[in-house]
Amino acid sequence: MVFDRATLLERVEGDEQLASELIEMFLESCPRLLADVRQAVKDRNASSLERAAHALKGSAGDIAAPLAFETARTMEQLARENKLDDADATLKSVEMALHLLMHELRGLQPNAA
Repeated sequence: MVFDRATLLERVEGDEQLASELIEMFLESCPRLLADVRQAVKDRNASSLERAAHALKGSAGDIAAPLAFETARTMEQLARENKLDDADATLKSVEMALHLLMHELRGLQPNAA
């Protein structure tokens, strides 16, 4: 599942406005979070990658985005275990999950094109 709207609404006690604000904040921060992950993978810096993946995982979890959460969690675990040989392939999974998520979230926004 890319996005669990029911879970997000449950977390915010049905407050549609708050859910929309959380989604907007995620859409604004996601490019930076992904850039941090990409840079850490490029640099082969396990500690930076662990921090960046953890931040991304937290943001995805906040908005009830299980696919992005799980791929970021996998990346965080690889970094924690210093298994950077798998980082490039995992990065592709993270990027795909975020692409799908951002597409879905943009479609939910009231000002979506």
